[in-house]
Amino acid sequence: MSTSINFDLATGAMNDLFQYDAFLVSKDGAGNPNVMTIGWGCVGVMWSRPVFMVAVRTSRHTRECLDAHDCFTVCIPGDDSFRKALALCGTKSGRDLDKFEAAGLITAPAHRVDVPVIAGCKTYYECRVLSATLMDAEGAAPEILAQYYEKPGSGGLHILYFGEILDCYEKTAEKQG
Repeated sequence: MSTSINFDLATGAMNDLFQYDAFLVSKDGAGNPNVMTIGWGCVGVMWSRPVFMVAVRTSRHTRECLDAHDCFTVCIPGDDSFRKALALCGTKSGRDLDKFEAAGLITAPAHRVDVPVIAGCKTYYECRVLSATLMDAEGAAPEILAQYYEKPGSGGLHILYFGEILDCYEKTAEKQG
């Protein structure tokens, strides 16, 4: 099966991710949804498939979810309307509270995966994990290690999750505040 990706849409979404951040939605082993904020990601082609690569620190609850459930969604607001929710989801752990409730996020069913999307976002990616690779600290540039990994409380190295993009679309819905 092949999936056609509109790379013009993907380029615009990556600009929005860089400027506004995004939500990464996953599920734990019991099927409970989890959400975290991401500010990094890449869209490209690996293994002749369109992929969205997300980086998740080894210490995060989201890592446990992605390891337990092989699908995720990326929901990119594309503006500042989710600023407070993104701040909460980027500083609190799903181990400790229901971030959907705490941030006032409303979910909607995804089209192709059994992980929900966040209603009201601009762009959505639905992905199936193809590979998870632990970052190699020995191969990283020293300035990257110093800035992102050697500070106390950094949360460990990242695992790079390569998700095959099964669907990518824009959706207009009422924005949340």
